[in-house]
Amino acid sequence: MPSLVPLIVVVLKTSVFLNVLALGMSARASDATFVLGRPWLLLRSVFAMNVIMPLMAAALVQAFSLRPALKVALLAVSLSPIPPMLPRREFKAGGKAPYTIGLLVSAAVLSVVLVPSGLSLFGWAFDKDAHVPEAAVARIVMTSVLSPLLIGMAIRYFAPRVAQRLIRPVVIAAFVLLVVGVLPVPLAWRSIVALLGDGTLLALIAFSIAGLIVGHWLGGPDPARRAVLALSTACRHPAIALTIASANVAEPKPVMAAVMLYLIVSILVSTVYLKLRPGRGVETGNGGGVQDVLPTTAQARTMKRAWG
Repeated sequence: MPSLVPLIVVVLKTSVFLNVLALGMSARASDATFVLGRPWLLLRSVFAMNVIMPLMAAALVQAFSLRPALKVALLAVSLSPIPPMLPRREFKAGGKAPYTIGLLVSAAVLSVVLVPSGLSLFGWAFDKDAHVPEAAVARIVMTSVLSPLLIGMAIRYFAPRVAQRLIRPVVIAAFVLLVVGVLPVPLAWRSIVALLGDGTLLALIAFSIAGLIVGHWLGGPDPARRAVLALSTACRHPAIALTIASANVAEPKPVMAAVMLYLIVSILVSTVYLKLRPGRGVETGNGGGVQDVLPTTAQARTMKRAWG
């Protein structure tokens, strides 16, 4: 298994690159800047993902007697941006391109500042030396999100017919590589099972459910937006979570297993959410309304309390 790890990493990175490339070939430039150009929409999205969830992770770490690897994984996951494979799932949930792609881009860009800053705050709160190189975060964001997205958008802009023909085969190739990359996962099952117990599963389920509730509520009145922000708040970029862990623990392998376990739990919990969520089947998601600029009274009151 150890000898296969470098090859698996290359296969999965290629799959992610192709998936986001296909996403870019179906997107417009205005989609990428949609969230960045709407202050209140950006603020409440960041508040859900980068304020409430790190606070929730810190509370769980304090409340449960969790294994050290799981504590690190929870804190790292809470700081990480949206995984580049998630938008396809959000589209299936009714999400529209402007908010879905715009949120992916804004979360990726802001993570270069928010991840190191959030980690420093965790270090201060827990009296630990915690850090992550900004360059490492920027490199992952660039290679897994921004570069393939921009390349895909450029292909669509300069050769729209070529882009339209390429989307399907690129998506198929990305899926095949993903399947090949995850085939060895059962070999790591022993490491994952070893983490169970001591409230581990309960903590992960609670964290996933909290992310879905927070994102759903702060997503505004549009059911499609609620689903997109709920999924984005509950599911995070595993590569950046592992980069944070690698920079702060001597033995990152248990943390890798913990991140894999979280991915499994978040996928299962979010699947249940998509089946049961209020407003299912009433998707609009085109946006641009007053809720993008001004908060509702209830949301403003809650954010005021959270900020103290």
